[in-house]
Amino acid sequence: MSIHTLREAGLPGLTMDYEEGGKVQVYRMNGRVVRVGPVATDAEIITAFRQQDEKDVDA
Repeated sequence: MSIHTLREAGLPGLTMDYEEGGKVQVYRMNGRVVRVGPVATDAEIITAFRQQDEKDVDA
């Protein structure tokens, strides 16, 4: 999937950048930040944002 597909899959406003010379992908959305490895799957990215959502609900 592309970043556009991720946006359509429920991550509107998602942006992506690289850190550490491309070793880390950084996704930002609504003030939240997720850092994943260079070969992270779309499912891993979506899961990382959902885990943040769960933490917010639990807090």
